Amino acid sequence: MNLLIRTILIIIIITALGFSQTIEERRQLEEFASTKAKEWHTERANAESLATKLGLPIRQEFPDGSVIELQRFDNGLPMYYQTHNINAAKTVSTDKVWPGGSGGFSLTGSTDTLGIWDGGKVRETHQELTGRVIIVDNVSNSAHATHVGGTMIASGVVSNAKGMSYQGRLRSYDWNNDNSEMASAAAAGLKVSNHSYGYITGWYTPGTGWHWYGNTSVSTTEDYQFGFYSTYTRDWDSIAVNAPYYLIVRSSGNDRLEGPSSQPVTHSHSGSGSYTCTHNLDGGPNGYDCISYNGVAKNILTVGAVNDIVNGYSQPSDVVLASFSSCGPTDDGRIKPDIVANGIELYSCHSQTNSAYATASGTSMSTPNVSGSLGLLLQHQKNLHGNNPMRSSTLKGLVIHTADEAGANPGPDYQFGWGLLNTLKAAQVMSANASAGGNKNIRELTLTQGQTFEIPVNSDGTQPLRATICWTDRPGTPPPPSLNPPTIMLVNDVDLRIIRGANNFQPWILDRNNPSAAATTGDNIRDNVEQVHIASPTAGMYTIRINHKGTLVGGSQVVSLIITGANFPSLTVASPNGAETWNVGTTKNIQWNSTYLTGNVKIELSRNGGSTYGTIIESTANDGNENWVVTEPASSQCIIKVSSVDAPSLFDISNANFTINQLSNVYVSPSGSDVTGDGSSSNPFQTIQHGVNSVSTNGTLNISAGTYNESVTINKNLTLNPTSTTAIQSITLTNSCNVTLNNNIQINNNLNLNG
Repeated sequence: MNLLIRTILIIIIITALGFSQTIEERRQLEEFASTKAKEWHTERANAESLATKLGLPIRQEFPDGSVIELQRFDNGLPMYYQTHNINAAKTVSTDKVWPGGSGGFSLTGSTDTLGIWDGGKVRETHQELTGRVIIVDNVSNSAHATHVGGTMIASGVVSNAKGMSYQGRLRSYDWNNDNSEMASAAAAGLKVSNHSYGYITGWYTPGTGWHWYGNTSVSTTEDYQFGFYSTYTRDWDSIAVNAPYYLIVRSSGNDRLEGPSSQPVTHSHSGSGSYTCTHNLDGGPNGYDCISYNGVAKNILTVGAVNDIVNGYSQPSDVVLASFSSCGPTDDGRIKPDIVANGIELYSCHSQTNSAYATASGTSMSTPNVSGSLGLLLQHQKNLHGNNPMRSSTLKGLVIHTADEAGANPGPDYQFGWGLLNTLKAAQVMSANASAGGNKNIRELTLTQGQTFEIPVNSDGTQPLRATICWTDRPGTPPPPSLNPPTIMLVNDVDLRIIRGANNFQPWILDRNNPSAAATTGDNIRDNVEQVHIASPTAGMYTIRINHKGTLVGGSQVVSLIITGANFPSLTVASPNGAETWNVGTTKNIQWNSTYLTGNVKIELSRNGGSTYGTIIESTANDGNENWVVTEPASSQCIIKVSSVDAPSLFDISNANFTINQLSNVYVSPSGSDVTGDGSSSNPFQTIQHGVNSVSTNGTLNISAGTYNESVTINKNLTLNPTSTTAIQSITLTNSCNVTLNNNIQINNNLNLNG
């Protein structure tokens, strides 16, 4: 291939994938890729040399299509990658977003290219895949990779083998040097990749004989790498931080309760020697804490496996965990897996011939069920928003938020994570957000140091109110090798609450020390996903509050927020809205417009351009208008603020300053009106007291002849200018006021001088 053609192809591929990282993020990814490539080649060469001396295999492929391959030695122990082998679209409601599906979306995955790293290459000439697979690592065909790739994008020549994104494209890599290749692909714009493999951990059998891969210098009971946040885990979190639009989808593994049916049994340690000592089954007697290495990374989507639901989901009991599916928690108590999907007896492509098919089970199969479905959501995002992609934290948060409930108790757990993938619900939330004008159901917020976001929402009380936040957290610092260290790996601790009056609704939490216990609610200090769920909300206003603890590393944190079960209220001040002049003493009508706002409103006034506000009406009905008698002092920098009493973060202010004017000449007449008058000679006020309140200090109050049956208090310097003899019940002078009388006033009661 000549250089020009190669350059054009690279440009086409990069353009199709789209760029989303900043220049600095791409630089970091490319530097990471270069460093990891050098590390891998050195470690692999050393590993092959040592394995040859020890008589250990470099690579093995088995009749069922599973593969193991040596990657490196760590602390003297061989590290092998292994594939995670064991009517998927119906189970996760993906078929409902296909053309002709009940969701009405017609999504096929045709707009996007997904990535796959596996134990070999996808057979690109298979009849289900022809013309849509780009081979990056030109190694031998892999039955496992072809089956996984088919689950992601098979066209459906054989209908039962139809993939999730059945018109999508695929870039096929083998798993060697994966960290470097992933970083490079992310820098070029890759959005989603599938990884149905991981390091051998704990017990392992290739079909005959047992091997235990734990590090006996750390623990002879269990492999400490289960749940442990290692340097390998940190590497994937590092990639994710520098590639904020790239979501890594990884199988949780098939280690649950793995091990010999009875012990002692003769076995090797990491492929060497012969031992009869005993070790726990992977996950212990109850099958918890058996996800290892990269699978416990914070910023990826870890997928467990469940049985097929042929007729589709209807209730939590429909979701049955596959017996082999690895479960959490992580050592620091984080929720893993994140999501589950069908991983039992998936029918898909096989690499033997261009028309071969096979049935396989495992989290290897549930994972492409998810990653292929994400390709449909990427297409839906483009349909709705063009080339504006969603962040990986948004995509992850969305599928977690919309997952179908699974397990014996409400909320997340360490077996099913947040539940069963529901592609239809995710697409529906995306559409609802777009229909509302965007930035409603789905938001990407940049939280700065010390900042709090408060988002008002309205519940009609007929459906659950739910909010989920997810953020790409900075890599944690791996603790020293040890068994189940509780050291928290969360770096930026963001908090989510929903507030209604004195009620503070907190997010779900789990107990790492009691992994089978039902989820409760409280302060989540472990996960970079938080969800608040109010099953039966009282109708009315709520406030979604997002803030953080401590210091934000990096100074800020982008947080993805998903909201359902809510209407999004609006409030707009209509009058005064700038440039009006309102005279002191006149009655003016403050007006506002609102939607989905229930409860009363509060009205405040600023006379200094919005620097400070004073309350003029504490609480009044949200009927869109309120009469107010304009008070002094005068100002040309006045702003009205109207806010929800129940959700104060919902408010609006005048678009610009208006003026409150105090007249120096005010007119009063017994035939005037304090409500509709403006204090002018042609439209006077009715009472002297109203005129006193309205006139400026040292101004003149012009009083028409007549009898005023009122007591008047004067607390400012002014001139009383009656047109002729005027009768007043009483006058009280306060604050050492100087009052000039230009004519006769008849006082029928008292003249009080106070000061």
